[in-house]
Amino acid sequence: MTTSTTTADSNPASTGQDGSEPNADTPATPNASEASESPAERSDDLAGKNGNAEAARYRRQLRDTEAERDALTAKVEAYQRAEVERLAGELAMPGDLFTLGGLTVSDLLDENGEVDPETVAAEVAELLESRPGLSANARIPAGPMYRNFGQGATTNNGRGGGASHSWHDALRR
Repeated sequence: MTTSTTTADSNPASTGQDGSEPNADTPATPNASEASESPAERSDDLAGKNGNAEAARYRRQLRDTEAERDALTAKVEAYQRAEVERLAGELAMPGDLFTLGGLTVSDLLDENGEVDPETVAAEVAELLESRPGLSANARIPAGPMYRNFGQGATTNNGRGGGASHSWHDALRR
């Protein structure tokens, strides 16, 4: 076997500007294609050389992915809540199922994560049984808002004030 060896003095073009010899990690002269590399490609090159930079890049990707996941989760929960409120149409205010019923959206989901109409109907029926005034068709009592216990003058409608007493009559006298 024959091997050829060259020295730094024998090939002056192979030395760098500072007199050091190039190695496999650093190119001898920058090419035009290397100068046009994007920052992402440069960070990939740095990531290969520096484990901390690669770990930092993965942490940034993880934070971005977690933020996107949280935003999508909130959006799905909002859609599920809207569906539950649509199914709770028997209530005058469907949001009362959550505020007064003490339920969360996850309480009304089936094992697949979908809104369970039977569970919603059962919870609405239970809430209306305990609080019938929450119904969309609740009976509002007719008549005076407050009962008259005999104080003051009364009229036919029970609200007080005589039929013959009016401002017109008072100013006429």
